[in-house]
Amino acid sequence: MLEPDVTITDFILAVQCLCFAVLIYRKSANIPWLLLFGSLGIASLIGGVVHGFLCDEVSFAYGVLWRFVLVSIGGMALAGWYVGSRFLKNKHAVGWIRKAAIAQFFLLNILILFYSQQFLLAALNYLPVAIFLLVVFLRRYFETRARAFLFGIASILLTFVGSFVQIAEISLSPIYFNHNALYHAIQFVAIWLLFFTARWDIEKEERLKRTAISPSVIL
Repeated sequence: MLEPDVTITDFILAVQCLCFAVLIYRKSANIPWLLLFGSLGIASLIGGVVHGFLCDEVSFAYGVLWRFVLVSIGGMALAGWYVGSRFLKNKHAVGWIRKAAIAQFFLLNILILFYSQQFLLAALNYLPVAIFLLVVFLRRYFETRARAFLFGIASILLTFVGSFVQIAEISLSPIYFNHNALYHAIQFVAIWLLFFTARWDIEKEERLKRTAISPSVIL
């Protein structure tokens, strides 16, 4: 195993995200939340394979798998736009946000396939949706005082901290727990917090279905 700390933490993230995706599916086939956790789980799984077992960055296998990692992260960003738009009241704005998100996703794929495969590209692609989610969660918390949005806020803030740790290459140990592994550890907590928000949102949606009340009335 080439990078044990990064590989193992990547696999832990993959198991976490895919388990959350299964738990969400058992409650409701909520596509945005499923895509968010599922995409991140796939990206972590393949990322672990790349970091742990592929040393030749110019090999065909490395190139294909690494592109798949970046596309999966792009899928997570696309899902994030859809998740955030679920909490908006203006349906016209929701429509435009989702159309722009799809356009952004396809543009990212073109750049990944034909221009650059740097991780920074995927990170910059995710930055706007992270800010969007933070603003939406903050607004909804002050409107509803629902604790679930505090979990979402904390999750996004931790994501920013993790990104800084990764970019600044801050590590607990350059050999045994480098900056990428520390980033994964921070993301583990952030994803757990976001799952609480997802579970609350899905349970609310299911209650609305059972009582035959349109979500648009509540939101």
